[in-house]
Amino acid sequence: MLRVPETEKLWLRSSFLSPRVSLLANSIDASWLVSMSGNCQGTVLTRWWVLSTANCLQKTKLSNLSISGIIDPQNILHGQKICLHPRFDSTNGKHPAKADLGLVLLAVPIHWDEVSLSYAPGISLKSCSKCLYRSCQVYQYWSNKQSGITRVKKVSVRLVGLSLCYPHSDLTEMEGLCVQSQQWRNCWVQQGSPVLCLLKSHWELVGLIHKSSWICHNPTVVIRTSPYITWMKQYIKRVIQLNLGIKSWLIL
Repeated sequence: MLRVPETEKLWLRSSFLSPRVSLLANSIDASWLVSMSGNCQGTVLTRWWVLSTANCLQKTKLSNLSISGIIDPQNILHGQKICLHPRFDSTNGKHPAKADLGLVLLAVPIHWDEVSLSYAPGISLKSCSKCLYRSCQVYQYWSNKQSGITRVKKVSVRLVGLSLCYPHSDLTEMEGLCVQSQQWRNCWVQQGSPVLCLLKSHWELVGLIHKSSWICHNPTVVIRTSPYITWMKQYIKRVIQLNLGIKSWLIL
């Protein structure tokens, strides 16, 4: 079994799912946001792990998977293993968003702890299923083809009835939400983009965009992450125990 320092195991503890610092703000730093192959977005959970949608990850070969955007956009990261949630089924036409989550184990760890969502002040991975959120935003990298500049784009969204996204599905609000843009321009969002909502004095990672969409015209589904946190933690623990060639002091 791998020896993992206590500081590296914090993410696996339920207490670490609460925000580390109360922060009342209208916007947040997004150093934990990454751009991935296949026009997808990802969220850095820890130095070793990136979260995205299973739909994004299944369409890209591991050998072709590139991840960028962490502090230095030119620093391209690669994965050594992809894991899709076992209940994800892309052929299920009635429930395509169920369990649409996956993890990427990086080939080498990120050198800075502070870029991961686990270290982001005022952000919680544990979201409330019945809370009324004051504000929600979709985060993603956006490139200006004319200037060649890449920056973080934030799209303000509002929660709408789930039936507007899936009128004939039994997808519950515990599993997914439906969002629509509050702005009528520049509202294209990519699958895998994280959706954060403000609750009282902190932000919560509510979920990931299920499918790329012009969300000012078409409401889109957000896959809730909270129901799958236990699976993420258990899978990461299993990788630690199996010792997949990773140095023990770097794993989390």
